[in-house]
Amino acid sequence: MEEYPDDPFVKIDTERSEVSSYPRVIIVRHAESVANGSGIYQGQSYDRDLSTLGKKQAVALAKRLSPLTIAKIISSPLKRSYQTALEISKLTNIEIKISPLIMETNHGAWEGMSKENIKREYKNLHEMWLRQPSRVSFPGGESFMDTVRRVETFLESGELTDGSVVVSHDNIVRIIACKALGFPYDDIWRHEIEPAAINVFELMKAGGRVKLRGVAINDVTHLYGIRADTNKHAL
Repeated sequence: MEEYPDDPFVKIDTERSEVSSYPRVIIVRHAESVANGSGIYQGQSYDRDLSTLGKKQAVALAKRLSPLTIAKIISSPLKRSYQTALEISKLTNIEIKISPLIMETNHGAWEGMSKENIKREYKNLHEMWLRQPSRVSFPGGESFMDTVRRVETFLESGELTDGSVVVSHDNIVRIIACKALGFPYDDIWRHEIEPAAINVFELMKAGGRVKLRGVAINDVTHLYGIRADTNKHAL
């Protein structure tokens, strides 16, 4: 196995001797899609394949994860997530389980539009999206809090077990990170969540409910030389 000097998995194992007693899950955003690179909102209906860069990212992600003990792979049904999960599946021989609960937000009329056009045609709503996403309902789509409720249903479903790898989308990972770190959902933009980045969480039970604790957010060690330029992406 190739060694990574800043590997958070290594840090966890060396800094916390009891880490083996904690179930751990890994949640990743899909690798870069063609629409990502063009600054277009995809949501659910404008579902595009991985870009050339994204395909390289997915392979690098799979290689990074393959030495780990992976119990299951759960993916959004959308192509960009499934294609990313497929690379992990190829190296681990683990079947992919599909969950519609972790699909990207339905952005309605925004889907298929460039972020520049959205800034112009939906100026106030776009500004609200960046300031207080909890108040946003997308025209013809769902509200952000609808997405939050889907994610919370997924977390309470019992699907997550020790060694789960979840491949999903930007908003979904941000929601989970906020929940695990104790931030309000309006703080979803607090962290960078790059395509194919690794996010590690401890999986615990508290009062009979699932509780996640953030361990590593946006680890991109495996993406040296192939990180996406997220400034071009639609958020």
